[in-house]
Amino acid sequence: MIESNPATNIKRYKSHGTGFHPWTEDEIAKFEAAHAIGTKPRLAHALLLYTGQRVSDVCRMGWQHVNGDLIAVRQKKTSTPLMLPLHPELKAMLAAVPRTNLTFIVNERGAAFPAQGLGLAVILRGQIPYRYNPSRMQLPRLR
Repeated sequence: MIESNPATNIKRYKSHGTGFHPWTEDEIAKFEAAHAIGTKPRLAHALLLYTGQRVSDVCRMGWQHVNGDLIAVRQKKTSTPLMLPLHPELKAMLAAVPRTNLTFIVNERGAAFPAQGLGLAVILRGQIPYRYNPSRMQLPRLR
């Protein structure tokens, strides 16, 4: 064990703001109560919450990635291959998803939602009927 802290004289990182607000259990419950199983907001929320993956990865997930009780994912950012267990709640959500598209979450024309631009954030933010503090409204974060 060393006697002194080697990080004592290192300059602190300057933060700009307070960061993203992680949803509370109450906020998750309100969201789920407001969006029935089978809706795009509920499916997007379930994929983000129960896989813990980035928006860029969730936008690319589809039935071709499901193998029994696992979802095979190659993360876009790191190219890391993962085999994620299907949470029972997510499995229930996916049961309502048709097997007609390459991605689980599609727009009205059947195209995948992009991770940037209007992507999943618009699905989640734009269709919430109750009021959150807009400065706190972010996608669910587990990291």
